[in-house]
Amino acid sequence: MELEEVAQQIEGVYLPSMEAAKVKLTCGTILHGTFESFNDYVELRKDYKFRFVLVENSVDFNLTFIQDNILDSQYSIIIDSRQIEQIENLSIKKS
Repeated sequence: MELEEVAQQIEGVYLPSMEAAKVKLTCGTILHGTFESFNDYVELRKDYKFRFVLVENSVDFNLTFIQDNILDSQYSIIIDSRQIEQIENLSIKKS
């Protein structure tokens, strides 16, 4: 996938809706979670990088946000779009 194409997909589908995603990296690793927009979004976006909250961190991430109104980056990882091979929307049911 082209860098700008990946960025547009993330920004157009996943960031506004917080839809669950399955991300396959070029190294073969598969990640499940949501793309999130933190205060460093603009800086990361310039280099085609995005924050991603893994499913296993989502409960702690959401509790921290609900209780303290804080987007705590310790529950996220940064994904470089150059390493993304494919993104699949997990919230859409297939027939």
